Amino acid sequence: MQVLKNKYFIGFVILVLLLAIVDWFLFGRTPVNEFQAVKSVVTEKFQTTTQGLKSASSDTNKEDMSETEKQMMSEDQKINPFNPATASLEQFRVWLNSESKSLRHYNVNAEALEQKYQSLASNMTKEQFKLLSEIAQSAESKIDDKIMAAYMLGYAGQESYSLLSDVITSEYHLSGKVQAHSAPEIEQTRERAIRVVLIDRLFSEAKSKDVNRARSARLELQNLISHIRDSYLKNYAQSKLKELSK
Repeated sequence: MQVLKNKYFIGFVILVLLLAIVDWFLFGRTPVNEFQAVKSVVTEKFQTTTQGLKSASSDTNKEDMSETEKQMMSEDQKINPFNPATASLEQFRVWLNSESKSLRHYNVNAEALEQKYQSLASNMTKEQFKLLSEIAQSAESKIDDKIMAAYMLGYAGQESYSLLSDVITSEYHLSGKVQAHSAPEIEQTRERAIRVVLIDRLFSEAKSKDVNRARSARLELQNLISHIRDSYLKNYAQSKLKELSK
């Protein structure tokens, strides 16, 4: 089970990295922040990409937090750790937004960060998980918030698999017709990537040693396929379902 959780976290990291690269090529935005945020993780888990990351993260980024700001944030989190069990939905939303931004501003310890999110998820309420689903689907949500919401939603547990399905089967909010190298194309890529992460989460849950949990996840994955509008995404979900039958 720990292996599956690690793969889920790595998938989340790769998603952030891939979206940064797409932004870089399509819109010319240098992804220094994104590379810095995931460099330590990718170097540890995927040694073959180390050279590329080193060259991409060698430039100086003026938008990075200063060392003083990093230290102040770290100290504040130690003194006032966020507790979802006592937070209002608005406080939870503010925390999510702050956390999604922080992933782009400072290097992270992969194992520690994963443990942190698992611990937070264990104290989250049903209303907060529902809010995550809404944020991941909303046309008003920023992409960072959507990614973070989808990732945390993956820890919702067996009783909330339907929330993952709601996101996976929801429509894409695009600014126009999808054409090569256009803004709608990158928007579509992002929306697909978020949903792929959640499909992979259900797939991982369907391989759980807990029989009831595995059965529920597999049934959820099986049932949602007919409701997916995007043929690419539908084919991907079907391929994962077939893989479970091998």
